[in-house]
Amino acid sequence: GSREFADMDIPFACVAADIETGEEVVLRSGRVAEAIRASCGLPIIFVPTQINGRYLVDGGLVNPVPVSLCRAMGADLVIAVDLNADLLGRHLKPRPAKATSAHKPAEPETLTDTVMARIQMGMAQLGINHGDAPRPPAMLDVLASSINIMQVLITRSRLAGEPADVMITPLLADLDLMDFHRGSVAIDAGRQAVEFVLPALRARLNGANGA
Repeated sequence: GSREFADMDIPFACVAADIETGEEVVLRSGRVAEAIRASCGLPIIFVPTQINGRYLVDGGLVNPVPVSLCRAMGADLVIAVDLNADLLGRHLKPRPAKATSAHKPAEPETLTDTVMARIQMGMAQLGINHGDAPRPPAMLDVLASSINIMQVLITRSRLAGEPADVMITPLLADLDLMDFHRGSVAIDAGRQAVEFVLPALRARLNGANGA
């Protein structure tokens, strides 16, 4: 926890976002653990990290694949990993209809459920019955999907102007936001993605070494 950037054998930096100004903040000094904590602090899920008087959150909000930072640090060959390749719709899974009795409606669990219950009551009064229809996704899933949409669009825009030399895109659609216990699945997906681009990666590395 006390290791600092100056102690790193390999140059390292990470990106965070200033939650007040929306500015991209590059962290290259101070405590490494604190910087990483700020860089991966997903809004709503984690409390913002205060560094130098600024409240910082996940850098993916402003620069999900920071190729530009690698170039600025002097990299001749940039190998980037895009975790957003198949992100859209990952978290939006309709929930099954809640079992209810003929006389008692389901008890709402969330604000969404409450609103939908009111709508269904109105529809029932009009003779329209969708009681067996799937319920809408949970609010946390809607939030995660909203962030995903934003990150995908930002990633595409940034990479169009700042392309990496080699792009690795693991397919992670089967992993949810809180699936920390499924690390082996993510590792396998990463390994497969690297194996897919390995010929191109070796060619670029050989070209760089021969230049």
